[in-house]
Amino acid sequence: MYPVSMPVNTPAQFDFDDLLRLYQEWDRNDAGRPYEHISEILERAKAMHKAAHQIKTNGNGDHGQSWRAWKGKNFEKLIRVIVEEEIAHLNRAHGLTLAAAHDTALERARLSVELDRVKRNLLVDYGSYGSHLPDADLIIYDRISTQVLCILSCKVTMRERIAQTAYWKLKLRKSAVTRHVRVALVTPDEDEDLIIRPEQGRVKKNYAIASVDLDTTYVLHTALQPTDRIKSFSRFAHDIKAWTRGGGGRCPTASPARQGSLSSSISTRSMRERNCAAPPKAAHRSLLTRTPSIKRHSTPLRVFVTASARLNEKSTPRPGWTNGRTSRQRPSGTFPLNPTGS
Repeated sequence: MYPVSMPVNTPAQFDFDDLLRLYQEWDRNDAGRPYEHISEILERAKAMHKAAHQIKTNGNGDHGQSWRAWKGKNFEKLIRVIVEEEIAHLNRAHGLTLAAAHDTALERARLSVELDRVKRNLLVDYGSYGSHLPDADLIIYDRISTQVLCILSCKVTMRERIAQTAYWKLKLRKSAVTRHVRVALVTPDEDEDLIIRPEQGRVKKNYAIASVDLDTTYVLHTALQPTDRIKSFSRFAHDIKAWTRGGGGRCPTASPARQGSLSSSISTRSMRERNCAAPPKAAHRSLLTRTPSIKRHSTPLRVFVTASARLNEKSTPRPGWTNGRTSRQRPSGTFPLNPTGS
């Protein structure tokens, strides 16, 4: 473990790239799970950020306020990098087609077809007040089906933020379209709200919310007593794979090319069956006999035909053609329905 006072070259500005280098350096020197030491990495980053802040402000600025805003924003970016690496590994190892997107990417005016479908699969309906996206730092979805598997909320400390995340879970649960979407929280739990101590006598409110209202809470430290819903971040990849198999994603046993051809063949066959299948016999008879009923008369009716059907016949006037007042030659191209004297 690196000490916080480890000598470093302090630049005049400390940004996310510096934090990412710290994480990668820890990953190279500490085998396995550097995300379990996020709090220690942030403590080291705080010392470097303070030194850079003092240089930038000549020692007159409020570093505490600047650090809290910087830490929350860049912690979210760091989790995004870690999650994208885990998803890329899952795609390579298991043939999945998962992707991660930020909620601000879905708020843009011009979206790709893929992101537009993802957005429609995640909207929360507020009736006459429109439909809105839930607050989510990361949205994990399948790129073929565009179904959303889960949304992640990244918080350094719990406090009232866990209640905000639980609110979106309750809203998503109300619709059949979004009921399957998992809502998870990723946190280093710096306030230790998710650690049960014998002297407390009862669990804290945030622990109760995480155990009841959220699907999963991933904790980035080692002093955790895991449960079914509160677990280490090391279980993240396993849960994503299980959620993909359980619903909301494509079948992991088929390759992407096979999945595309399979879905297209199924849709083509179903369309052909809908449009070209022969109707039942009863319906077929009804289509053939669906003509107005004709009342029988003693005198047979003669059907009107066009003159073009009798081009080889010589049209001659028929005697007795009348319109009720005077007799005249029949109009060209028709035969009388009921000629006089028949």
